[in-house]
Amino acid sequence: MQAPDLTNPDAAAQLKILQAGAAPLYIVRPDILPLALLAMARLTFTYGRSPIGAYALSTYGLLLAGHFGEIADGYAFAKAAIDLNAVLDDAQFRGAILHIFGIHVSFWKEHYDVSTPLLQSAFNDCAKVGDLEYGNYIGFQLSFNLWEKGDALHGLFAATAPYLAFAKRSGAAHVAATIEFEHIALRYLQDEETLAPRLNQEAQKHLQTLQDSLFKAGEGYCTVMGLGVAHILGDDACALQWLEKFLARSDVLLSTPAQLSGWFYAALCLARDYPNLQGAKQAETLRQIEAIAGRFARWAAAYPDNAAARAALLHAEVARLQGRVSTALQYFEEARLAAIAGKFMHIEALANEMAAGLYATLHIDKVALMHIHEAHRIYLQWGALHKVSRMQSRYPEL
Repeated sequence: MQAPDLTNPDAAAQLKILQAGAAPLYIVRPDILPLALLAMARLTFTYGRSPIGAYALSTYGLLLAGHFGEIADGYAFAKAAIDLNAVLDDAQFRGAILHIFGIHVSFWKEHYDVSTPLLQSAFNDCAKVGDLEYGNYIGFQLSFNLWEKGDALHGLFAATAPYLAFAKRSGAAHVAATIEFEHIALRYLQDEETLAPRLNQEAQKHLQTLQDSLFKAGEGYCTVMGLGVAHILGDDACALQWLEKFLARSDVLLSTPAQLSGWFYAALCLARDYPNLQGAKQAETLRQIEAIAGRFARWAAAYPDNAAARAALLHAEVARLQGRVSTALQYFEEARLAAIAGKFMHIEALANEMAAGLYATLHIDKVALMHIHEAHRIYLQWGALHKVSRMQSRYPEL
């Protein structure tokens, strides 16, 4: 905060060019984005503080946390960027800096509940200064966060409607298509099976819009939501198709909840497909699941708020596939309790449903039924009526 102000005009010009290119690079060339962010950080450290320099600190924090795994340092730099922006009293970059902290950094360390009001504030800041770029990014990313943190589904449409309206007013058809796809995914969880053909047709239309506009980040978010919804509903063939798409797009989701959620659902999808595989393919799949579970375990060990329940659920699946039944059951219970503590209704429901499946294979039917009833209750509370209907068809005792 006590550094001198930036006065070198060449450095200022370079910072301006790099800042203008940062968001487009994130979307279309994430492979070279780290070079641009490091260059901005170097210029700021060398030539002094500035409004763009505060932005550079925030993106450096993103890079440290998401690319290099240095979560504590990344968090510190992103927070310092917010503080520097306040000291400089700069409105132009305030929304972008809050966006970067709320979407790309905060979730590593803090519960999603912490970042949600920050992102809403960031959206308002962007709207005030006419920052259509970051204002629109917040819209589809916050919509995803509200879903993945387990909020009741019925309230998400109203909560995200302002962001969809903003995207349409500002001519951001690619962002509007992303949010509308997210809405379709939510409706598919909520609505009856008979709506599936129409919803699928609408979803494909929005995906085509994203492909035509080369909006890879939007495609990535839609892919993760499609994967998650398909897995929750038990549409295994559909989930495998979404998994293939996610694996091709995961690099465009650098340091976002969507990237972590994508790997989480990818591991669950692979675990469900595991019995259908043989030999070397089965062994390789188990190694993939173990690797993903290991990443979540390391994250949860340091910062459990968002990671603990998901890490435990992945470890339960690894133990189940390895035949370590008692360990798997312990992890399912750990996942259930962590999900309750974190208010992740969908993760709690999954933990109960998956535990029920294992108890059923052990012919411990009363305990299995208890967990099925609990999963059914939570899915109903969450608002996933389509899932509830499928469970009632499969388990007449419900």
